[in-house]
Amino acid sequence: MAIPWGQIVTAGASSLAGALTNRSKTTKSKSTTKRVLTPEQQGASTLIQDQFRKMIDNPTAGLAPFKTAAQGAVNRNYAALPGRLDASLASRGFSRGGQTSSGRRQIELSRQGDLAGVENQFAQQAIGERDKGLALAENFRNQVFEQQSEGEGTDPGNMLGGAVGGGLQTFVLLQQLQKMMAGKS
Repeated sequence: MAIPWGQIVTAGASSLAGALTNRSKTTKSKSTTKRVLTPEQQGASTLIQDQFRKMIDNPTAGLAPFKTAAQGAVNRNYAALPGRLDASLASRGFSRGGQTSSGRRQIELSRQGDLAGVENQFAQQAIGERDKGLALAENFRNQVFEQQSEGEGTDPGNMLGGAVGGGLQTFVLLQQLQKMMAGKS
């Protein structure tokens, strides 16, 4: 039985169409996720960001009253010492001589050392406050801002498979149709 030329041409065209539809394809995708805040949340967000900025820009602001109190305590502790030193030396028969001025100098140096310790302690706390503000701001930023991702993929396709599959499918279909038509006549 000879195969009609029409079926061969149709199967060939089907093979060509199958090959062309199975070419490699590149697809691109982009995804953006944004957290949408209500007006109340936006207001709270602004307040929180302002507080973090204050902690970072001026970390000593919240510590100033405590620092002043600590310095006052050091000064009160040393305020009575010169009088007690004078009384102690006078009870032993020494008047305002070299030992008194030397003792007063030692007291003042000790007081200045204690005040320097207070300064150092509060400087460390200020650094800690600034670092805490930076860490909190970083965590807050990571929670609020949007995320974006992009991707690209390539489907290699199978031109030969599409051509063979499409051609054979069409050829078999045409053969079956021919048999059916031949059986009805």
